[in-house]
Amino acid sequence: MKPNLFNHTLLAVGVAAALGLSTTAMAATEATSGDKTNSIKNQATATYKVADQLQDKAVSNEVIVNIDEVAKFSLIGKTVTPTDNDQTDEKNEDVIAKPNSTATYTHELTNSGNLTDSYSMDLSGLAPNGNASDLANISVTYETLDTDGSLKELTVSGVDFKNVTIELAPGQTSTITINEGTTGYKGGQTSSLTISAQSTYITTSNDASTATVENFDNLLVKLPVFSINKTVTNPLDLNNTDDIATYSITVKNDNTNGYADKATNITVRDNLPAGLKLVSGSVVATIGSNTLATTGLTEGTDGDGSGTAKDSFEYSGIDLEVGETVTITFNVMQDTSTGETLADGTVNHARVEDDINDDPNTVIDSTDPNDPDENVDDYYPTGGDGSDSAESLTTVKRGLELTGTGSQEVPTVSNDTTKATYEAVIENTGEEVEGKNTDDLKIQITDGTNNEVNPANNLTIIYDVDGDLTTTGDQTSINVPYDSAGEYDIGAALAGDNIVGMAPGSKVIVQYDVVSITESVLDSQETTTVTLIPAGANTNGDGAIPEPTDPTKNWTKDFVTTVKGVDLQKYQAIDAGCSGDLANYETAFNFTQYPLNKAKPDQCVVYKIDAKNTFSGPTDFNITELVISDALSEFQNNATVDAILVNTPTTGSGTSASNTINDGNAITTTVNPLVPQGTATMVFRIKIKANASTTTP
Repeated sequence: MKPNLFNHTLLAVGVAAALGLSTTAMAATEATSGDKTNSIKNQATATYKVADQLQDKAVSNEVIVNIDEVAKFSLIGKTVTPTDNDQTDEKNEDVIAKPNSTATYTHELTNSGNLTDSYSMDLSGLAPNGNASDLANISVTYETLDTDGSLKELTVSGVDFKNVTIELAPGQTSTITINEGTTGYKGGQTSSLTISAQSTYITTSNDASTATVENFDNLLVKLPVFSINKTVTNPLDLNNTDDIATYSITVKNDNTNGYADKATNITVRDNLPAGLKLVSGSVVATIGSNTLATTGLTEGTDGDGSGTAKDSFEYSGIDLEVGETVTITFNVMQDTSTGETLADGTVNHARVEDDINDDPNTVIDSTDPNDPDENVDDYYPTGGDGSDSAESLTTVKRGLELTGTGSQEVPTVSNDTTKATYEAVIENTGEEVEGKNTDDLKIQITDGTNNEVNPANNLTIIYDVDGDLTTTGDQTSINVPYDSAGEYDIGAALAGDNIVGMAPGSKVIVQYDVVSITESVLDSQETTTVTLIPAGANTNGDGAIPEPTDPTKNWTKDFVTTVKGVDLQKYQAIDAGCSGDLANYETAFNFTQYPLNKAKPDQCVVYKIDAKNTFSGPTDFNITELVISDALSEFQNNATVDAILVNTPTTGSGTSASNTINDGNAITTTVNPLVPQGTATMVFRIKIKANASTTTP
């Protein structure tokens, strides 16, 4: 199990009635009183194998027996931003959001005391216009104690959250998510929110002014800011119809005002005026010294002319970091077609489009101040220019389909026997050869953010000519080294065996393995995503690059891998007379994982440790050589072993367990095997020593 240690902003108070301690409370990085409270803290462990591979040690939850009461809670800001990666303080600073979107702030309210407490919540703030935030347009999702002892999730408006009370049992954490809509917010504007929690227990037993902690959320609105400049060289000689002029468009993501953000997938479009036509194939885009691929380029006839010659282009898929500039050059000639007249002093404007969120939130910026589509005043404090995009030409019939579904399970430590193997199948359902040229057809394999499992080893790419996977005589298999960047050129891989792309009706099977990383968290899930990236594999003879025509095909597939193994859970119950029936432990005792408060010397505590094989079913893996252990050192300063349930109870046909024993160092039992979904249970009782109230924990 991975450690998860935080130094929270903490508000604490100890009510040490049994020891007669005084109590105080304060808000600070860490503050506590009542720290002389005596506790018995206990965790169990287990070692085991899967397919003869030793796995990471399983560690149970910690259970606590307290003699006194301690109220303690923390409220921390958990949102990570480029300028704030501290998840242990009271601030979510410089949370970035675009206009007409949603800013999300996350907080965690944790009851780290040993008694159930409730917390009165409050929310306030300032919007970008300096007025109080419109809390009705803010939603808050939070967790609170349910009647069965678990946490339930609720969502309310910001107005209603001011009246919310969150109740938490000891050890519980409420995740509080605040969503602030940014409709009407403009670049460079900021807003701030303050969220607070006040402990009911501390308020009623101490000075109420010491019972409240605050967190702060600060929003900065950012979006790309375009500076567009267009120049022309080689003025046309109107007496020479073969003369060529060259235009240059520069688009800079300009951070002069300090609120520019990275531009992703922008489109630059140029519609020529009447009398001009585009020199096909002359459009070139560069960022610095790098020439961009033409996969995002479409030449068209959307200009002002009435002829059939190409008189427009659209360049899509351009990314610009803050301060970066893309330069697009292209050549034009006179269009001498009937009805095409080049006006004297013709000005050719360029436009830029950036869909910063989802349609219709598209920034349109143009060099033409009279462009009716320009809308930058909706997004910036001051004006700018804008553009719209045009539709790509479709002149050939292309079709691609990506299939492959499934979920698998791996143990915390994987080997060749226990790894997960996935298959993604690409089918050419069109009438054109796909992947004929370099960069024409790619796939990308990416894993998720949890980083619990990773693709490993080589990829196997199998080309099946007729698309019938049941016949293997026409299959060619190629091994490709795993690329940590995750992108693979299918055409380039196939070319090594003198195969020129994917023929119509053919299929490509991509196989890859997934293994767990060191110390993967049990029951964590990681999604590896296979994305098909089709580009301009075909042309219609005049340079246009169409996309595959069927928009219904899904070109992204997810494969979910779950880490499985031994789930070790520990429970405890008070047995005041030390006489409860261990053999009928499920009905004789009221087990819980929460702290047991106000326990007394000479009373007993019954521990129940459940070890479950979390693999799903009969085709998955047995747990072997499982040893469940509870060290005497966990409790021997404050308690002694009183009794052991010798016969280890088990569930699951085929599970076999030995007797539970006390070997002088630990209470242990051995299980071999533990079948999928099977459980083995170890039960024993300890007796609190007579001097436990003064014994050092």
